[in-house]
Amino acid sequence: MERLSDYKTLLSDYGTLLSDYGTLLSDYGTLLSDYGTLLSDYGTFLSTMEVFYQTMELFYQTMELFYQTMKLFCQSWNSSIRL
Repeated sequence: MERLSDYKTLLSDYGTLLSDYGTLLSDYGTLLSDYGTLLSDYGTFLSTMEVFYQTMELFYQTMELFYQTMKLFCQSWNSSIRL
């Protein structure tokens, strides 16, 4: 009778072990999903930074063009005053 009780305990412990293993696999799946989300968010961040860089580059070029325009305007203004 004692062996039957030990066998039942063994089966119960085995069931608990399988349940814990299932929980572990579920947690690992969640971890992989979160890692995928992190990589996706990082990709979005890099894409955003690339657009920001291009915007700043365009802003710099615009300011450079504005400077050149103002320089030409001042030179033109200066030469017209001399006449």
